[in-house]
Amino acid sequence: MKKYFFIAIASIFIISCNSGNQKNSPEVKSVNKENKTTVNNADNRILFKANGAAVNSEGWIVQRFLWDEKTPAAWLNITSNMHMDKRTINVNLNKATSGTFQLFETGMMKNSHGGYFPDFSNPMDSYSFVSGEFNITELDTIKNILNGTFNGVAKNINDKTVSITEGQLINVKIKPGVTNLSEEIDAIKKP
Repeated sequence: MKKYFFIAIASIFIISCNSGNQKNSPEVKSVNKENKTTVNNADNRILFKANGAAVNSEGWIVQRFLWDEKTPAAWLNITSNMHMDKRTINVNLNKATSGTFQLFETGMMKNSHGGYFPDFSNPMDSYSFVSGEFNITELDTIKNILNGTFNGVAKNINDKTVSITEGQLINVKIKPGVTNLSEEIDAIKKP
């Protein structure tokens, strides 16, 4: 499973390097005394707590995708911006629709899954979600935005865990269209 997870992360990383920065500078208020981030007039925000520490990021790669031409329906990838905060989430939901998605540690090509990185520049220090859920409350493919909430528990290869709580997806920008990952990777390999 770890091998497949690393391959999926490497694929997303390769594609993210070619996608460019989707930088957006929303107005964000500071973290208040209850350690809750308040957001004012914000778009493309991904907020969560990792073991109680607030993470305030944005959508980096958020796209509907197919693993290859045999994938029966589009999936949804959500990756927070590792350049804004090195603490990053990366999940693949097995449908690109609104609804509640349980995260699983196994069955990468059929189950929703993902990971947490304390420092995305060090992909070997990764945590795979062993439980959790993403609740996509809105996925609008006309306006290309999504909203929702998430939480979960992720574990590394040394059985150390991190608790992801109070996750929010606030008007996160979705890349238009559906990306075929195998075609993207093949195009990158060609000289």
